[in-house]
Amino acid sequence: MNIAEYAKRELDLIGLSENNQNELDLAMRNYILEAVAAFGAQGFSGFSASNAIAILTRLLQVQPLSALTGVDSEWNQVEEDLYQNVRCPSVFKNSASAWDINGKIFVDSDGNTFTSSDSRVFIYFPYAPSQEFVNVNISLRNLSVPVSDNGKECVACKSSSLTPFSDKSITISLEGEQTSVPSLSGWNCSDCNAEIFDLQSAEKYSSYVTEFASHIAKFKKESSESHQG
Repeated sequence: MNIAEYAKRELDLIGLSENNQNELDLAMRNYILEAVAAFGAQGFSGFSASNAIAILTRLLQVQPLSALTGVDSEWNQVEEDLYQNVRCPSVFKNSASAWDINGKIFVDSDGNTFTSSDSRVFIYFPYAPSQEFVNVNISLRNLSVPVSDNGKECVACKSSSLTPFSDKSITISLEGEQTSVPSLSGWNCSDCNAEIFDLQSAEKYSSYVTEFASHIAKFKKESSESHQG
């Protein structure tokens, strides 16, 4: 099988075709095809191919290829009494302990993954970074929001009839619980009534959603365990 042709067909099936009008999507397609072609040209096969893919995957995810040792040369100071590991950016330490902020990855009922403050796991060295996947059985599908970097065009209906808003609070409802996200900004579309966030507000909103979902999942788990006990 020609891996380049296989890659093109699979990219076409998910909408990353050569006829895609979105410049970012088209650029992504080209980057991926270039990487596939470069890999295919190396002549890897069987075990060597699997080994190379495993190594490359970890490097692209900024994951070390061997265990962290915790020696002084592995750290950069980012704040007073706070250090970040140069081999694994999700690992931090202070004078009291060390932890991995991506030790737990939450998976919602739609298969989407996210992290939150509850993802932190305390660690000891030597440490081989790993992730525990935790199913939260909560759907976040209906909590996604449109995002724009310039507010020139509605991302929902392509209208240019946008009115800016700022300092707005939006209520999130999930599993019968509610929380409010304050001080959001973006644009309202007068044609389709969509609310579109700017990039900073979208990041803030997403952070609130994932924190809220993980806290609800944690509460449900603790409640279930207490009833079983």
